[in-house]
Amino acid sequence: MKLYTANETYFDVIDSPQKAYFLGFIIGDGHVNYYPEQYKYSLSINVNEKDKEILEILKAELKYTGNLYNIEPRTFTIKNRKIYSGRQYKIAIYSKYLATTLYNYGILPNKTYTLKFDLFKIIPKEFHFDFLCGFFDADGSITINNKTKQMRFHLAGLNTFIYQIRELLNKQLINSTIYHPKQAHNKFLALEVSNIQDVIKIKKLLYQNKKFFLKRKKQIFDKSEELIQVKKHLYWTQEQEQWLIDNYQHYTLDELSYKLNISKNGIIHKLNRLGYTKRRYNKLADEKLLNKIWKRYLETGYSAYKLSKEFNVPASSLFDKLKQLKANYNNSYLEVK
Repeated sequence: MKLYTANETYFDVIDSPQKAYFLGFIIGDGHVNYYPEQYKYSLSINVNEKDKEILEILKAELKYTGNLYNIEPRTFTIKNRKIYSGRQYKIAIYSKYLATTLYNYGILPNKTYTLKFDLFKIIPKEFHFDFLCGFFDADGSITINNKTKQMRFHLAGLNTFIYQIRELLNKQLINSTIYHPKQAHNKFLALEVSNIQDVIKIKKLLYQNKKFFLKRKKQIFDKSEELIQVKKHLYWTQEQEQWLIDNYQHYTLDELSYKLNISKNGIIHKLNRLGYTKRRYNKLADEKLLNKIWKRYLETGYSAYKLSKEFNVPASSLFDKLKQLKANYNNSYLEVK
């Protein structure tokens, strides 16, 4: 007698985005036991503690009345490397009917090396990216290189399945790269998309009209629009860069942005990469400080060099500022000694 119930026919027909999503999630992170000779039939999924919500949603979708299992953190060794596994949650449904349905879809035991899933045959066209969202949430990654500001969308799996994903992306004119990861099984491939415009296309396809997904991964995707603005300023022309080096001390950040037609963040990013700190090139934009320097100049007649030492600002920049202030003050040219 079963201690719980579940909708065992849930995956019989993939006729909703929710079913497509969870089928993708099972392929990415699920385990199907189908051993008739031992009479072992089950579906189980383990997730990290922070992703527990997705199992709660699956539990509701399947009308599963059992409980989720709490798996304590543990440490184990793989190829002489210690691996720490944080707290996890697990759903386990023991059902011959459900396991047989998934088995007939080609989701076999030890699916990492035995998967025979036909995406285009099983998943209706309108749910292709719901399916991909589920697979990505379970077994994909989205990363940002803090130095180059490059965003990478990454999937991995059995070669035949990865080629299907590539075909799916190609139909949306999204370019991807397939390669064989180091030390991976010879049937194992990785797929990567690194062009920022293509990554944004994937984001829109994955998340349009979605009721649920892993929020932590979408939060990284959401930075893609911001990265476009930053990346525009990673590739300056030599003329732009040289002009900035020659003139950054003579203008405020707003003035530099206006003259180069580049955002202030882009200017800051470039100057930081060139080794100039924000304090140096933005200090004279402080009107209060500039007024203090001007007042001190009127009181003492100190040179720009001496004042720059006293107020810790660039001498050449202060020289030009004093000329501007003096010109505004009495409409005459002043040579600062």
